[in-house]
This record gives sequence, C-alpha cells and structure tokens, in this order.
Amino acid sequence: MGWERAVNNSPLARSIISNGMLGYFFCQGWGNNPHAFSQDFWTPLTEFIEKPDAKNLNAMTDVLHHFEHWHYTIPTTPKVVVIDTRTRRWRSESSYNKPSADGLGSLMDFQHDVLNNDAVIVVSPAPMFGVKFIETLQRIVTFMGKPLATDSENWMAHPGSANAILNIFKHPKTPKNFVILSGDVHYSFAYDVSLRFRKGSPRIWQITCSGFRNQFPEPYLSVFEWFDRKLFWPQSPLNIFTRRKRMRIGRRRPDNGSPRFLINNSAVGEVKLHPDGSPCYIGVLTAQGESFAFQDGEETKPETETATSP
Repeated sequence: MGWERAVNNSPLARSIISNGMLGYFFCQGWGNNPHAFSQDFWTPLTEFIEKPDAKNLNAMTDVLHHFEHWHYTIPTTPKVVVIDTRTRRWRSESSYNKPSADGLGSLMDFQHDVLNNDAVIVVSPAPMFGVKFIETLQRIVTFMGKPLATDSENWMAHPGSANAILNIFKHPKTPKNFVILSGDVHYSFAYDVSLRFRKGSPRIWQITCSGFRNQFPEPYLSVFEWFDRKLFWPQSPLNIFTRRKRMRIGRRRPDNGSPRFLINNSAVGEVKLHPDGSPCYIGVLTAQGESFAFQDGEETKPETETATSP
C-alpha cells in the first residue's frame, strides 16, 4: 500500500519501525515462540549487537522487515491461536491507496491451526466483525483514495481476506466454538455470530476491548453508533454494502444503563469460559474503576445480515 512504500523510501521511518520490532522481539516475541527464530535471524542480530554500525544495522533491518513468523499458538484447552495481521499483508494489486489485509499465507496458517479443534481462542489485533457503519465509512474514504484518514485496516476492507476468513468459518471441520479477542479500535463491544441456513453452525463470539489509555473521540463515536443502529437494521437494503454474507450478528448490550452497545472508555477486558470453550462472562473494567458486563439475553437477539458480497 502507499503507506508502506513511503516508509520503505524513508531511512528514518525504517529505523523507527525496526526499533519497535526489536523492542517487541526482546520483550515479547522471543518468549512467545522461541523456536521460530532460526540462525538466519540470530546471526545478523548478534553481529549488530556486537558492532552496531550502519552495515550491520541495514542487515538487521532487512531481516526484521522480511521476518514472517510472529504468529504463534498455545496448546491450552481451548487452544489459543495468535495471528499476525501486521507484517504478513495481502496487498491490493490495483492501487497503492487501497488497504491491505491479512495475507493468504497467514490465513492458510490460521486455517491449519484452528481446524480439528472443538474450540479455539483467536487473538486478532483488529476485530473480524466490526461496526458496520464505521466500516462502510472507511470504505467510502478508501474509494476516495484516502485509506489512512480513517485507518481502513478492518478485515472486511479487503475482499480477498474477507472471503477467505468467512470460508474458514464455513469449513466442515472448523471448531464449534470461536472466541475472538481483539482491540485496536479504541472502544469495547461484544457480538454473537453464527452462520445462517446451516445446521451445526459454529458459534462465534467477537469480543473487543479498548486499550488501557485509548478511547474514541466524542461525540463522533456516539454519532457513528446512532447511524449504525438506524441504517443497518436487519432488513436494511444498505446491508448489501457489507461483505459478511449469510451471517447472524447479535449485539450484546452492556449493563451500564445506556442504550448504546459500545463502551467508549479506556479499559481492560475480562472473559470467563465454560469447559466447552464458550464464554460464561464477558465484561470490561474501565480506567475509572467501573466494571460492566455484556449481557446475554433478549437485548442481544441476533440481527440477520441477508446481503451477499458485492
């Protein structure tokens, strides 16, 4: 995409990204999956540490920018699958200004990791199922050639990744229970998702929490959510603009006394699971010390998207 090309043409930007990736490697990435780092990674890293000159820096930078094994799994029950949607990108071939998305190779690895399990916990940096009005707004801005103006990096922004991930959910050997944990969007919400017209559909819970010190600017989020509820009701013709075909989306309402489905506070999420991997509690603890739960009841009766992919 255009942003990536601009970064690669700027030595300062490449250095900033390399510093961030090295920090992640030492503080988390190495411990997440130590076997992923072969001698091809360790040799330039060791040489750079021993002699941090321009030559070794450039060699280490090239290795970091082409390394594609930040994803990992944890053999717990249920299995935890942490996917990398940042370094393995599916780029648009038609325009540099169109958003990129999780790459084909990454999605193939994801499918391999989740199949033949009864339940999985998926950690995705961005929500797989987001707020439809915001995603539509991002799509309009992307069409105008300005994807960075609205951070248009959601899963449904790229038709290839959207179709691939939906096909994974439809696979006959896919897990019965998917719990998807996400952040990045600076507000919190919870959805119940299933496939329409299919017996034995997997149950999918999209659980998204804001960051510790991030929240969406107001009144924009309140306005966006109001438009989402008014424009994208179950039988709305505007659903034709969404890529989530044949899906049932149920929004969970938080027990904070508000009619809104989104919580716009800096927060940390809390999820408790039944033995079968389905959630028995979904909630957030806000920076103000308040605790709210997303209710599972009549308020969350699934909303049906009947549209097909454009």
